[in-house]
Amino acid sequence: MNKALLALSVLILVSLACGSAAPEVSDRCVPASALQMEYLRNGIKQIQESNDALQGYAVRSGDYERVWFVAAEITGPNIKPKEAVGLWAISGELDFPTTVFSVDGFAKEFSYWSDGTKAEPHLSVSDDGAQEALSCAKQ
Repeated sequence: MNKALLALSVLILVSLACGSAAPEVSDRCVPASALQMEYLRNGIKQIQESNDALQGYAVRSGDYERVWFVAAEITGPNIKPKEAVGLWAISGELDFPTTVFSVDGFAKEFSYWSDGTKAEPHLSVSDDGAQEALSCAKQ
């Protein structure tokens, strides 16, 4: 009887531990460069001067030759913490960004950057690297 109770207790503890584990963060994430963040912040402040972005995370996409997906939490007076994590696609290199596109709803709503889903090629949250960047920024 004691062995069965012990086995059941272990099973319950293991299932609780597995269910409460934090989502795995990709090792492909790197901190967004100072220039990438400057571009994002400028686009955010053009919509609402009092809004800003916390340090973002970038993942180089395997779907495109020179595209980084960058995700960052957007902050502001009417935005709750962790409520708005935006996703942008930035062409160029990590330290030499060129063009910025908004990819998800938060980036489109809170920044000035063009809609990447209407660009050529059509950028989306399902492209390689997009979800990884979002996961890193949400941690």
